Amino acid sequence: YRVVHRRAWTGTDHRALYGQLLALAESWDPLAIVADATGVGAGLTDLLRSALGERVMPVVFTAAKKSDIGWRFMAACDAGRFRDHETLEVSETSRVWALQRDFWAQAEAAEVEYLPGPGQRIRWGVPEAAGHDDLLVSAALCVVLDEGGWGTGGSVVVKNIHE
Repeated sequence: YRVVHRRAWTGTDHRALYGQLLALAESWDPLAIVADATGVGAGLTDLLRSALGERVMPVVFTAAKKSDIGWRFMAACDAGRFRDHETLEVSETSRVWALQRDFWAQAEAAEVEYLPGPGQRIRWGVPEAAGHDDLLVSAALCVVLDEGGWGTGGSVVVKNIHE
């Protein structure tokens, strides 16, 4: 998985966001759209699935699901299967640079707690006092595509919305 474009929406009205996401889907024509359907994302994900069909893959985070995604994302990173933007020659005032910087800040601030007991579950994320983890979580959602048997090639949109 290779990040080629990243966007973030914070505090955007869901009606406006829905329109923007539909426009992106029309423009990019992705093979799959992985969407966080937990909490506030549930309604928006349902609307997207109604409009775009089965290619919208909703993910409802439970402790077990987030643990599984965390383990698989760490494995993908360790194996070189996830790659962020190449070092970009862009202005430090650009939105692209800011989002890339924020992603890496979230990755560095993330913590993992290995839970005792069967299943070898983990609890992971950025502590609330250290900021947000929405960019990190949206990157980790790429591993959900492994469940769909997606081959290489084509575009995929991974979306995570946190208010």
